[in-house]
Amino acid sequence: MINKVIYAGRIATDLKLGKTKNDKSFIFFNIAVDRKHHDKTDFINCIAWNKVAENLVKYQSKGNFIIVEGSTETYVDKNNNNNSRCLVENITYTQSNKNEDNKENDIISTVEHDSNYSKDDLMTDDDLPF
Repeated sequence: MINKVIYAGRIATDLKLGKTKNDKSFIFFNIAVDRKHHDKTDFINCIAWNKVAENLVKYQSKGNFIIVEGSTETYVDKNNNNNSRCLVENITYTQSNKNEDNKENDIISTVEHDSNYSKDDLMTDDDLPF
């Protein structure tokens, strides 16, 4: 079975890093994803851990366009409601932080991840189908 999602959208919340009791970094955030051929936007709940979370807070801000790759997790909240969120594994930054060099629309070929990939494993612009 496969549980894989990819979302492309804008960061819809302020980014604030949290720490667990065991000193693991995490961040809860939402991304706004437009529906194709519809006049609607979905707000996707996401959670990222460790270096992915730390780098997101360090290099990005609310309003920036990112591509999130991960899996869907369902859970029951404190009010006994069923919810889902994206467990983020990789984030591709498509623009630099608004405070850096005013290059808001430049493509950055950086993938943040927690795994041990080599530079050769990262996607480049040549890999895109368009």
